[in-house]
Amino acid sequence: RVLMLSVLGSNISDALRDQVIRQTLVLCFRWNMAGENAQILENTFQQLGNEFRESNDAAKLISGLKSAAAKLSTAKIELYLKESIDEGYIGRAILFSLNRARAAKQKYIDLNADLHLEHIAPQTATEGWKADLFNGNESLYPLYDDLTSQIGNLTLLDHRINMSVKQLPFRNPLDPDKSKSKEYKDSVIMMTDDLLFLNKWDQVEIETRTSYMIDAFNHVFSIDPSGETLMTYQEWKNLQK
Repeated sequence: RVLMLSVLGSNISDALRDQVIRQTLVLCFRWNMAGENAQILENTFQQLGNEFRESNDAAKLISGLKSAAAKLSTAKIELYLKESIDEGYIGRAILFSLNRARAAKQKYIDLNADLHLEHIAPQTATEGWKADLFNGNESLYPLYDDLTSQIGNLTLLDHRINMSVKQLPFRNPLDPDKSKSKEYKDSVIMMTDDLLFLNKWDQVEIETRTSYMIDAFNHVFSIDPSGETLMTYQEWKNLQK
């Protein structure tokens, strides 16, 4: 807030202001995900804000924000995406940002209570889902909770659909209408639509999509903005072959 008051009240161009806002968001997300001290971040913003008020030098401010973000541990950030992404509001906000990058021309969808964080393989395990994820290998069943918390197992879903899918199987050959993939077809979320080309959802798929989602995060929340379009999951998978 301290930094933004200085920036929004300045006479810098809209383009520079947008860059400052983006770099501030990138730093905030990365800082929180890396588990760094909130007071130190506040002090950093205070210092950068004071320097900006004195100099009105937006380029220097942007450089300072980038420098602070570059010092953060990328390993801790990736660990957050694998272990803690489904805890709290940050995970939903990150997925929202990734979906916006995938669907930049789509009509804007608000990040509100109607947009739910969806665990594709449900948080609460069933015997059917454990068998599906681990292809019947019971020795791997204890990994269920950790696996389903990874960002690769998460998407966003409209409230109405989220309430209807619950613990349905990903695909149901006996009754195709009673499956998550069938319900996902009605979603307005591009990230969820990206899953429809898959025939099954298992451990390998979650771990593969986790790698894709980490790449997507590093693309959208990159310290230096990328001008490239974010690939679909299917496009990304094809490149890995």
